[in-house]
Amino acid sequence: MNADAGFDTKLFRRLCFIKDITDNVDKNKRRGVERGDEDAYPFDNQLYKRRFVVEQLNAWVDGFKTLSVRYETSSKNWMQLHAIAFAIIFLRKCKLFQI
Repeated sequence: MNADAGFDTKLFRRLCFIKDITDNVDKNKRRGVERGDEDAYPFDNQLYKRRFVVEQLNAWVDGFKTLSVRYETSSKNWMQLHAIAFAIIFLRKCKLFQI
């Protein structure tokens, strides 16, 4: 599970351990370093950077208000609206389409 530094608590890490979830939580720099805590938890920086891509896509999708509130009763139509939104996002990134 990828999580930001706000989830860097002993309770959260203990719950992940109990549920057998591998956590990849960034260290909270404000919390300070406790003795022996520097290398206690492994952290995959590359995996954490990929998390940002997903968060950014979710923010872009939130820009499409039709998708935020689900008025569509058909799952097929709802999925097609998402496909259109993703196509527009892709075309904007490629500078092929400006709105």
